[in-house]
Amino acid sequence: MAQSSFKKQVLSLTASRFIDYGMQFLVPMMLARVFRPNDYGQYMLLWLVVNTALTVTTLHMPQSLLYFLPHSRTETEKVRHILNTILFLIMTGLLASCIVNPWVPLLPERFVVAGEHAWVVPALVFLWTVSQLTDIVPTAEERIGWQAFAVISLSAIRGLLITGIAWYFQDIGLVFTGLVAFATIKIGVFLVYLLTYHPLVNWGIDRKLLCSQLDYSIPFGIGAGLFMLRIQADQWIVAVLFSAGEFSLFVIGAYLGPLLTVIRESVNSVLLPKLSRLQAEGDREAVIELSRTSNIHMAFILFPLLVWFFIFSGDVIEVVFSSVYRDASTVMRIYILSYLTMTFEVNNLFRVLGGGRYSIYLSLGLLVPAVSTSFWGGITYGLWGAALGAAVVTYIGETLKLKYVARQLAVSVARVVDWQSWAILFTASIVAGVFAHETIERFSGHIQGAFLRSVLGAGIIAAVYSLLVIVTRGSLFSAWFNMVRMRPAP
Repeated sequence: MAQSSFKKQVLSLTASRFIDYGMQFLVPMMLARVFRPNDYGQYMLLWLVVNTALTVTTLHMPQSLLYFLPHSRTETEKVRHILNTILFLIMTGLLASCIVNPWVPLLPERFVVAGEHAWVVPALVFLWTVSQLTDIVPTAEERIGWQAFAVISLSAIRGLLITGIAWYFQDIGLVFTGLVAFATIKIGVFLVYLLTYHPLVNWGIDRKLLCSQLDYSIPFGIGAGLFMLRIQADQWIVAVLFSAGEFSLFVIGAYLGPLLTVIRESVNSVLLPKLSRLQAEGDREAVIELSRTSNIHMAFILFPLLVWFFIFSGDVIEVVFSSVYRDASTVMRIYILSYLTMTFEVNNLFRVLGGGRYSIYLSLGLLVPAVSTSFWGGITYGLWGAALGAAVVTYIGETLKLKYVARQLAVSVARVVDWQSWAILFTASIVAGVFAHETIERFSGHIQGAFLRSVLGAGIIAAVYSLLVIVTRGSLFSAWFNMVRMRPAP
């Protein structure tokens, strides 16, 4: 494949994913403005059940097609892999829908949609499980244009369908029905793809190929499942201890996480191939320096952003979700403390150095502390206390990863991260944040409204932070230039 063609495919797929992510952010934002916190909390509880079920029902089987389809020697083998995955997801989806059904309930009552829409939870769990193939198979068969078009089209349909129902009918039950309809449409798109490119489908299971897929996917599925359970543990604690309305506040408090993950993964997608090449060449020093530099670049971007969200979280939440949810700011501040680890994480080195097995043990070992800390914090301090589990366990996990990487590279932990530059950028962002806060407070009589306060606060932080970086780290332009070049700033 030509290099230019490869770049176009990567860009088109990445752009479509960003559009899809944007729509996933905008839909809940619109729903939060239309519905009361209790109804919005029910919507988020539904997705908590569905997303948790996916960690069990998929077991990384759809993702395994990214490996098996390119390695298939014949068209028949390729189709068999797809059909094995379809039938596997149908069986696991049906099993999960039986577990979450409202007629023989195994879940607490608050997780079950009541009344005439009681069927929604099992139906959505089943349909959403099967629909995961729509996001995988075209990519696995290198039909990137088709995949990008499908992602963007389905994202638009989802946004228009759900927000349209919400605004016009203002009935959360009909929104749930709309989600089921969208999941059905998504499966329909996959069937169109399957019948278009594989018209002579001979339905059936190839047991030998299925066993090879399971052998490959189950370890990844267990690792990813443990990680997701740890990530979602605090949400489950809040869902059990508090009302649906309070749960909606907690979820909004955690909304910053996915945005920061997109930023971090954008850097990782550029960094990981470079690290892998240097590791293959045996250039340990270059590996360390590149990782150190990338973290400082990440810190350069994230520190002022996190400080702004920390100080003006109430105003930002009011602008985006409405004043009803301002109390979510305390939860957001706790999460921001955990997001600081993104500025010194070593996940890329962890992958390059073969930390996959250790990662499973780490996720398993941290699951109980995460759950127990969140439970204790929720009972003792309320909503913001339930977020303590994620914050504490994140720091423990990153510390253990740092020690693992240092041990594998035979260097000290201090060598893995450029702590001096990290401290300079951190201090500069704190000083800028304090200056912005005091300025806004001093002129509070003239600065009215959440939007104006948050915008002016962002501008002051950006200006003061830039000035401090110029003074302490040299030319700001040079810092940005070196960031793009992936070289250390002077």
